[in-house]
Amino acid sequence: YEAEIVANPVRNWRLSLSGAKAQATAANIGRSWVNFINERASVWAANSTLTGPDNGTTSIATNYLSIIQTLNQMKQADGQRVENGRDWRINVVSRYAFTEGPVRGSFVGAGYRYRSAPVLGYLAKMVPNEFKLPGAPAEVLVPSRDAPIKGEVVSETELFLGYSRRLGSKVSWRIQLNIRNLFDDQDPVAQRANITTGATTIYTIPDPRSFVLTNTFSF
Repeated sequence: YEAEIVANPVRNWRLSLSGAKAQATAANIGRSWVNFINERASVWAANSTLTGPDNGTTSIATNYLSIIQTLNQMKQADGQRVENGRDWRINVVSRYAFTEGPVRGSFVGAGYRYRSAPVLGYLAKMVPNEFKLPGAPAEVLVPSRDAPIKGEVVSETELFLGYSRRLGSKVSWRIQLNIRNLFDDQDPVAQRANITTGATTIYTIPDPRSFVLTNTFSF
């Protein structure tokens, strides 16, 4: 979902607010494989001690039990939010243009960007085993859909100012300075977490405060 509102509270002042909400989740994770196993599980359980045909020492139960954890992990992954996806994005921009006096043609403004906290991963927990077989554990340790590891909200403020005017009848000139990451926020941003402890294992460092000068001629 996206929405945008643009307003002019007073003459020469333009204010815009835009927001977007999008939630991405994992779905249909190995569904055909899981359905096949569920259909055959009762047959395998009834014949769990049989071996072969290509291996005379490994039983059906042994083969089945070797994938119990993987199967439960797939079931838990179905419905999990995609890692590092941020549900909310909000942008606010304010701009004021001067049309009179010695500063005529100049403008100044600011922008603010907000991004909601993402999911960095899912904490490993003991969950009920959904695939029953003689000898199978009642619970298994897998990343649990009910134990998301949350990241942090990020935001950034930008300041800009500039000047524009016409040069003759056919040329427009515009010069603008943007100061990005105005407050020079360089706190590390968590990107990935350990599923056993929940501790952050990977960070990124935001770009430091930067100055961008653009000079434009339009014909």
